[in-house]
Amino acid sequence: MISPFEDEQILIKECPVDMCPPEDCKISIAWGDCDSPCSTGESKRTGVVSVVTNDYYSGSCDYQHGQVITESCPKSACPPEDCEGVWVEDNECQGVCSEGAKLNRRYEVTKAAEYGGELCSNNTGDTDSIDCPESKCPPEDCEGVWVENTVCEGVCSSTEGAKLNRRYEITKAAKYGGKSCSNNTGDTDYIDCPGADNKLTAKCPAEDCKGEFQ
Repeated sequence: MISPFEDEQILIKECPVDMCPPEDCKISIAWGDCDSPCSTGESKRTGVVSVVTNDYYSGSCDYQHGQVITESCPKSACPPEDCEGVWVEDNECQGVCSEGAKLNRRYEVTKAAEYGGELCSNNTGDTDSIDCPESKCPPEDCEGVWVENTVCEGVCSSTEGAKLNRRYEITKAAKYGGKSCSNNTGDTDYIDCPGADNKLTAKCPAEDCKGEFQ
């Protein structure tokens, strides 16, 4: 009988299942997100295992299909964490608040950016100043003046004494818990007319000399 094959001809056919050597177990894992910021050092993530090796060829496998596993979150899977910082304000304002006092402050980075997060707009040690907030303004007391009439009422040399009318005006209102003025704008009263010997405040009208021959 004549052979259908030639000498030294190589034949190739699919290997029977029972003759195939076992293959290493192959898996894929569907990982979830990290459960807390990675920078805390406590971040974990959970994954679901899929065994992808054909059952006929699989050897021993450390995982089961559908198994849920948990591991520390690797940096490569960490979501970006942006920089965080605060302005630390001085305790006292510089100047009088009602005149535009300023409050100095200093920037401090409380958490550095990690894993590609955004940097802070300022660096630790940066300084600036802002308008002083009312919560830090020191008390400012009310201030006011008595505005006197230009001329006394009556005759200064009379026994009754001339009077000088005056009106109160508040020049600066109390602020930030300061003391109120003892009078209100528009209050009036009178005082004894200053004598002519007081060169700065003399408001007595001129009085001509009077006399007679005896």
